[in-house]
This record gives sequence, structure tokens and C-alpha cells, in this order.
Amino acid sequence: MSRASVRVAVSTKRLVRVHHGWYVDAATWRAWYPEQRHAAVAIAVARAQRSGDVLLSHTCAVVLHGLPLYRYTPARAHVTGPGSAGATRARSHPSTSGDGIRAVKGPPVRHASEIKEHRHVIAGLAVTDLARTVADVIGRLPLATAVAIADAALRQVALPEGSRDYAAEAAERLRQRILECAALRPGARGSVQARWVAQFADGRAASPGESVSRLYFHQLGFAAPELQARVDHDAGYYEIDFGFEDLGIWGEFDGHRKYLDGDMLDGMSTADALLAEKRREDDIRGRTGRRVIRWESEDIASLETFRKKLASFGICPPGGPGVATPTFRGPKL
Repeated sequence: MSRASVRVAVSTKRLVRVHHGWYVDAATWRAWYPEQRHAAVAIAVARAQRSGDVLLSHTCAVVLHGLPLYRYTPARAHVTGPGSAGATRARSHPSTSGDGIRAVKGPPVRHASEIKEHRHVIAGLAVTDLARTVADVIGRLPLATAVAIADAALRQVALPEGSRDYAAEAAERLRQRILECAALRPGARGSVQARWVAQFADGRAASPGESVSRLYFHQLGFAAPELQARVDHDAGYYEIDFGFEDLGIWGEFDGHRKYLDGDMLDGMSTADALLAEKRREDDIRGRTGRRVIRWESEDIASLETFRKKLASFGICPPGGPGVATPTFRGPKL
């Protein structure tokens, strides 16, 4: 395409400019999840780098490591290196507009820091390693986003694809590496929240929705549930998202993708998946004598929304507050 035709395609919103000289078809862009969009921006920024010991970092590294950005859309890309020289060209970076097409908003953010010991390569792209990436963001993002990222990181090392047994020791090693990063040292910006999140993180939470549900249960003062609780049956066992021994109930978070995503359905229709889930729940109830409660993404839109959902099941907070969580004062990335 000529420069003139590219300008026309961008102005008519047929192309999205993700970085200087880098474009994505608008229909493809709209279909992507926010993490995929930010990954595209990160790749374009990396390709535009001059020579220099600079790594993609912060939210760019989050998405390239395959971690979620729960209900958070980064405004800019991030790179980290020992100095600003040779980082990236100071070209514009897109931010969200109302119609799903991104409008240009500013150059990548540059963070000056030594990064040699935290260098990692993903698909040919130099990024901060998993521990450094988590440490860099969990004190600077909304608390729910931070918990979802930390949980997913621990799960990535403790329950790799294909494994069914949670490797707690691997998770604890990563947790310790996160705690040793400079971003969590006393006095660092966001370190209070970051240290709390690192200690609270649990890789047994299988999705961002489960992570946020777990956080809200804590904030409402409930005792910590058993995660991925197992109930034996004739051919093996069922795995249930939350087990509450003190309440005598099971809890399940249901994301819509579970019943709509072709990969997750694995050849079943939505109707078949719903029927199989009903039979599974009936068997769990019959074997344990406990009822199963369910909630969806809309029910964890806020802490108060979740409290009302639990109340509709006749489940109320026990009265006392949970362990104090740090007050988040707004996004800092």
C-alpha cells in the first residue's frame, strides 16, 4: 500500500496504527482480546527498537508471558533498560477509543533500571522474566488486576499444561523471587500493595474470575476456601472451584467462554455442555450433601455486587473484616 492509501485506511478506520509503521486490520483488531491488542503493540515497539540493552516490561511483558490483564487496558507500552539512550523511537502509541479502534496517545514509557539478571526471551522478543514482570506491576495496577496476574503467574510454574497436580514448591520459589525484586522493597512506589498481593497469591485459582472471587471472599471476611477441591466419584474425582468447609457449600465461578468457546467445548454443543454440568452438579450434591452455588462475571463487577449475589443465596459475611488490604489510589501505569 502507498503511504497515501495507508493514511486513508487509518482515517476511515479500516486499519489501526499500533506503532509508527505498524498496522493491523481493523476487523482483526476488534476481534482480539485486550491482551492480544497489547501484545501486538509490544511486538511493534520491539521491532522499532534501536540497538541497546532494553527489554519489553510491565504490561507488555505481562501479556507476552501469557498473563491476564483483568478489566484493565494499558494506555501505553513499557520498556526497561539501564538508561534511556537507544530505547525506542519516541513515536506514538495507541489508546482505547469508544468504538474499539485505538487512537494515538503517546510514546512508550521508559523505565531506567538494570535488567541483565532479569532478561528472558519469548518468541525472539527480549522481555523481563516472569518474577520481575509480576513484581513490576502488582503494586501499580488495580488490586483485582494485580491478584489475577500474580495467581496466573504462580499457576504457570506450578501447574504447567498437561499437569494435574499442583507443584506447591515451584510456586513458592517464584513467590520468593518476586518478593526479592526491587519493586517490593520498603519505600518503593506501590510496595505495600505489591507485597500483600505477592503473599496473597495462589496459583490454584484457575482463571481471573476465580482470582477476583477469591479476593472478594477475603475482603468480605470469609474464611479462605479450599481451591480446586476434589470430590471422589466412581471413575475418579470432580474438581470444584471453591470448597467452604465452615459454610457447608461448594462454589463455582462460571465464565461464559466455558459454554461458548469451541476450544473449551471440545466438540460438544452448548446444550450438551450445560447438560453435562447439571449432571455433574447433581452427583456432587448427592455424594456430599452440600449445595452448589454459582456466579458469573457480571456478579463480580464490584465487591458490593458480589456481596449482593451471595446474599441472594442466603450467605452473609461472618461479621469481622478479613486481613486488611492496601487502599488502591488509582492506576499508576
